Amino acid sequence: RVKGIALYAERAKIGGDVLLGKGFESDGEIRLLGADITGTLNCDGANLKATANALSAGRAKIGGNVFLRKGFESDGQIRLLGAEITGSLECDGAKLKSPGIALYAEGAKIGGNVFLRRGFESEGEIRLLGADITGTLECDGAKLKSRGIAIAANRVKIGGGVYLNKGFESEGAIRLFNAKIGGDLAIVGSKVSELRCKNMVVTGDLIWEGIERSQSTFLNLVGARVKNLRDDRESWPAKGKLHLDGLVYEEVTLHRRPTLSEIQDSV
Repeated sequence: RVKGIALYAERAKIGGDVLLGKGFESDGEIRLLGADITGTLNCDGANLKATANALSAGRAKIGGNVFLRKGFESDGQIRLLGAEITGSLECDGAKLKSPGIALYAEGAKIGGNVFLRRGFESEGEIRLLGADITGTLECDGAKLKSRGIAIAANRVKIGGGVYLNKGFESEGAIRLFNAKIGGDLAIVGSKVSELRCKNMVVTGDLIWEGIERSQSTFLNLVGARVKNLRDDRESWPAKGKLHLDGLVYEEVTLHRRPTLSEIQDSV
C-alpha cells in the first residue's frame, strides 16, 4: 500500500505468471511498461486505488491472459496502450471508477476475446482505438456510466462479433467509425444513448432489437456495410435521430419486438 509507484517492473522479463489477485491492494501505480511476461497477468479481486494510473502496462508483451475479474476494482486508469496479449482480456464483474479514460487499450493486439460482462461497470471511457482483437468483444449486461464517450473503438479490427446485449446500458456514445467486425454486431434488450458507426464494415448481421429507446437515442449508420439488418420497428430512434445515408445491406428482416424472456435467451 504505497502511494506514487507501488510496484516498478518496467521492461522486466518474467518467465511465468504475475499474480496480484486474491485480496491484493495498492494505493500506488503498478508499472509494467514494456514488460515481457511469458504467462498470465492475474489481478482477479485486486483493489487498486491510485488516483492517476493504477495499472500501466503499455507496450507490454503478455503470453497468456489478462484477468481483471472477480471483484477487481480500480480508482485509477488501466493503461494497455500498444500491449500485445496472446490470450484474452477478461474484466467480467470489474468496477472501473476512473471518471476520465477508465480502460486505455488504444492500439492493443489481443489474440483472444475482450470480455466486459457480468456486472462490469465503468465510470469512464473504454478506449480501444485501432485495437486488433482476434476474438469477440462482449459487453452483455455491462453498465457504462460515462456521459461523454462510453466506448471509443474507431478503426478497431475484431475477428468475431460484438455483443451489447441482455441489459447492457450506455449513458454515453459508442463510436465504431471505420471499424471492421468479422461477426455480428448485436444490440438486443439494451439501453443505448448514441451508436455512431460511420463507414463500419460488419461481415455478419446488424441486430437492433428490443432497445429501450429514449428521446436522446441516436443511431448513425452512414456509409456502413452489413450483411443483413435485423430489427424491430419500435427500436428505431425518433425522427431526426436516425442517419442511414449510404448504408449497404443484403436484406432487411423486420421482427416483432422480443419479449423479456426472449431477450434473456438471445445471443
